Amino acid sequence: IYRVQEKPGFRLEDIPRLKPKWTMAYPGGVAGGPPSVVAGRVFVGTAAGSVMALDVETGCTYWATNPGERVKTPVSVAIWPPNELDKGSQARAVAYFADRKAVVHAINAETGEKIWTTKVDDDMFATISGGLAIYKDRVYVPVTSGEGAMGPRGDYSCCKFRGSMVALDAYTGKMVWRSYTISQTPKPFKFNTAGTQMYGPAGAGIWSPPTVDPIRKLVYGGTAESKTEMSVDTSDAIIAFDFKTGAHLW
Repeated sequence: IYRVQEKPGFRLEDIPRLKPKWTMAYPGGVAGGPPSVVAGRVFVGTAAGSVMALDVETGCTYWATNPGERVKTPVSVAIWPPNELDKGSQARAVAYFADRKAVVHAINAETGEKIWTTKVDDDMFATISGGLAIYKDRVYVPVTSGEGAMGPRGDYSCCKFRGSMVALDAYTGKMVWRSYTISQTPKPFKFNTAGTQMYGPAGAGIWSPPTVDPIRKLVYGGTAESKTEMSVDTSDAIIAFDFKTGAHLW
């Protein structure tokens, strides 16, 4: 996904003279993730829980699909090659995105037709905000959580969620591996002033898109803070995951 165009077709001094070519009103009035432009189409997710494919020249809608939950991630498009076992099959474009309930979706980029969906974490606060990284036959998914917002509540047993990197089979959606950013399972470690049991270690979610390093065969993920008073070495860090197994390399 390119956020900077090396050859945008205009000069810096032309910017004040730019005029709108077309506009599109987001369903629900709120944008979701950043748009992606691929092969003459603009793919956008919305806060209303829909993903749309628009014509880059006119803004007209090719299709809209409704996963039902807010989509904050950009839509990533990849090409599936023809099936070697089916001589009549053709290559097709597939769009991948994730929603706020930690569900990853794969749809036909030309028609919007659903191909598969996979929920990557059952924690009630789990979410996906970073873009997906696609490399060959794998989709790498950064998983984080909004559980930290519950921490100030004295009656909530904070916290039990651990961030993770997940690898899915790009063709089937089947989980290949999951690697938690914190190896220890959260356990009771103290009571707060309200008498509520607290748990840890927890947190270190991955909010941003992962980066695939095909030379070293690694996936890099940047982690957020610990969600408890228990310190962990893998919070506020960059973790290098083996992209075949998910093992932490450093």
